[in-house]
Amino acid sequence: MACAQLSSDAAQEVAMNAKRPCEKAVRDLQVKGTTVQSVRVYGDSATVSFTGGDTAFLSDTKQGWRVDAAGCQPQAPSAPEDCEVQA
Repeated sequence: MACAQLSSDAAQEVAMNAKRPCEKAVRDLQVKGTTVQSVRVYGDSATVSFTGGDTAFLSDTKQGWRVDAAGCQPQAPSAPEDCEVQA
């Protein structure tokens, strides 16, 4: 069920990194935060910030909104966020 919420690229990345099907690999992800703190929509993309500091990045696809990256934590000011799941 969780893999269906991922973009196809993100689901493939989860499976490839774990060397097993996404449905099994997704259980081992270290994604924190269960309460949404804020949502920002930018056309066909969005960011969702959770309490605990994690951020998810979404895109609007033909199948609806899908997660491209999750479990993202800020790094140095000019560096990209480090994400547990990333397409």
